[in-house]
Amino acid sequence: MPALDLDTIRSGIVYTLTTETEYDDPEDHFATGDDDLDAKTVADIRERMQWNDWAWCTAIVTATHPDFPTCHGTATLGGCSYEDADDFKNTQGNGEGSYYPQMCDEAADDLLQCITDFAASLTKFTAEGR
Repeated sequence: MPALDLDTIRSGIVYTLTTETEYDDPEDHFATGDDDLDAKTVADIRERMQWNDWAWCTAIVTATHPDFPTCHGTATLGGCSYEDADDFKNTQGNGEGSYYPQMCDEAADDLLQCITDFAASLTKFTAEGR
């Protein structure tokens, strides 16, 4: 069986960013040492949770490839509080960059492992694997 060209496969990966409900309370995630600031931050998050899925969530990056529809890769990050998906992609919430590229890399690696494992499993059905 020929070797997989993982760089070519990687170049065709499609990334999807979604949210799921974060079940941890925001109160458990803020301890700046300033109780008033922490309470204000949590109150703001709880207010935005009424209308904004990004106010308090788990972010999920899913990597897929059109040529391998049975495989996917994922990366998750809980305890997220952002304005929207663009805010998540462009900042960590403190102006120091974004978790998004790292999560895309993690999801891509997960997808490529699935594809590699699948390809390896096919070997037993070829003349070479007998």
